[in-house]
Amino acid sequence: MDAHPVPDALTEAARFSALLRDLGPAATEDETLARITVFEELKATLTAAQAQEAVAFAQLRITRDRLNNVPVHKQGI
Repeated sequence: MDAHPVPDALTEAARFSALLRDLGPAATEDETLARITVFEELKATLTAAQAQEAVAFAQLRITRDRLNNVPVHKQGI
C-alpha cells in the first residue's frame, strides 16, 4: 500500500479555496504585491484548467449524442 496517497485534486482545491477565504490581509506592501502576483498566476492557471474541462465536457456530450443517434446538427447542444 502507498504510504503517501495522491490527494484528490477537487478536495485539495476546495481546501485551498477555504484557506484563501480565511486569509487575512498582508502586513506589508511587499507581501501584498507578492500575493497579488501569485493570485494572478493562480487565476490564469484556473482559467486554463476550466477551459480544458469545458472542451472535455463538450466532447463528452457530442460522443454521448452520437452514441444515442442524435442528428449531427443537434449533437452537443
